[in-house]
Amino acid sequence: MSRLFFESPYTLIHRDYHLDNLFFATPEGGRFSVVDWQSVCRGCGIWDVGYFLCQNLEPEQRRAVEGELLQEYHQILCQNGVTNYSLADCWRDYRFALLQRFGALISTIATMPFTAEQRQLHIDLLLPRNIAALTENSAESILNELSMPSHTVS
Repeated sequence: MSRLFFESPYTLIHRDYHLDNLFFATPEGGRFSVVDWQSVCRGCGIWDVGYFLCQNLEPEQRRAVEGELLQEYHQILCQNGVTNYSLADCWRDYRFALLQRFGALISTIATMPFTAEQRQLHIDLLLPRNIAALTENSAESILNELSMPSHTVS
């Protein structure tokens, strides 16, 4: 969590970046819009990228666009003044975001007052998408980068 919320590059993050909260332009007009900003905070914007890619796209769709989107995201950050943030850093943070999103998804499934149908949708649809993104990006390999506080029991 500290890597994604307390270290730069900082942006505003939505934290609930799923298709129900996104409105896309049509050929007839309109603009892209994001609604439901109740969880907005400052953090590493890759959080929303990870959320969107690992839960809104089928694994095949994600695989097809993931690398190009992350490169473009990184390029836009750099064009807008972000320095000392390599593409490798961006990929690392993306993998952290996937790990964090997995934990958040498990908590959501366990604690939200969903109907049985809603809960099953999360288990059958979102969880496999997230697990596929985690495993295909070897997200577990960065766990040793996490500094875990040592606790003493008294």
